[in-house]
Amino acid sequence: MKKIAGLLLIQLVWVTCAWAQNDEKEQIKASGEYYFGEAIANSSKEASDQALKFLTQSISITVHSEFEKKTDETLQAAGGDFKEVTENILKTYSTATLKNVLTIKRPVSGQIEIFHYIKKTEVNKIYDERKRTVFNIYDQASEFEENRNYGGALKWYYFSMILMNSIPEQNVMHRGVNLTTEIAKKINYVLQNVRFSLIKEDRRNNNQERELTFKVTIDNKPIQFIEFNYFDGFDLVNSTTTDGIAVMMLYGPSVEMKNLTVGIRYSFYEARNEIAEVGQLWDLVSKPQFKSAIFVDLKKHVEKLKVEKKQLISEKDSSIE
Repeated sequence: MKKIAGLLLIQLVWVTCAWAQNDEKEQIKASGEYYFGEAIANSSKEASDQALKFLTQSISITVHSEFEKKTDETLQAAGGDFKEVTENILKTYSTATLKNVLTIKRPVSGQIEIFHYIKKTEVNKIYDERKRTVFNIYDQASEFEENRNYGGALKWYYFSMILMNSIPEQNVMHRGVNLTTEIAKKINYVLQNVRFSLIKEDRRNNNQERELTFKVTIDNKPIQFIEFNYFDGFDLVNSTTTDGIAVMMLYGPSVEMKNLTVGIRYSFYEARNEIAEVGQLWDLVSKPQFKSAIFVDLKKHVEKLKVEKKQLISEKDSSIE
């Protein structure tokens, strides 16, 4: 008799707790202060995974509208619609999100119900953490730029733009500066002001190889480092300028080229995974495109170089006399 009474007491406590949890869950839903997702399954893991999926979808409904306000080009539907891409972007926040998710569990007819919820203010903190990452990358890029390492500056400015496209805010402010527009200006300034000036030409192997040495500057000051590409006659070649000097080799028919197109590198696809979030977002967000091609009139440069050599010889002859 006592054993039966004990079992009835346990069952009563269990039912009371279940009702209390259900009441708490309904209060959370009605409060408007939380994002939530719930699911019932035969295992806790399956129910939890489904509940987290619904939680992410709940957040994405709000974020979706914020992205639309930001710009029509913020997202590109990579194999899915706008809403689906928004949800995929939110998954790049998942590690941080899971740390702040709260859970209510209760048995339901031999299965388990999982209710995951998170305060909307906590989600905002996650966005703030992403912004801090953007600020750190931007500050690093600014430091590179100050040291005339424009290769590093372009790379980190571009990565910060990729990350900004995952933040559901129209304007991202940092120390009074609107990075949403400022970073694009900085990238454009570098790309539009790089100058290649020929300082040496050398032909070899029966005129089948041509070595061109350039002084590379911005605002008449040597660029310490930048990456670029050009067509050498056989393939597109990646090269660099160091301490303001760049050397390019032309082969075969390209030896006689009268002009050269140089592309300044700024997007660095192969380095996208150096920052995990950038790699995750690369195929989801719209990647900005910049005009990076520089036209170098080789004929004009060579003629100028010849004039300078003649002047130098004339000056030397005059000094001898």
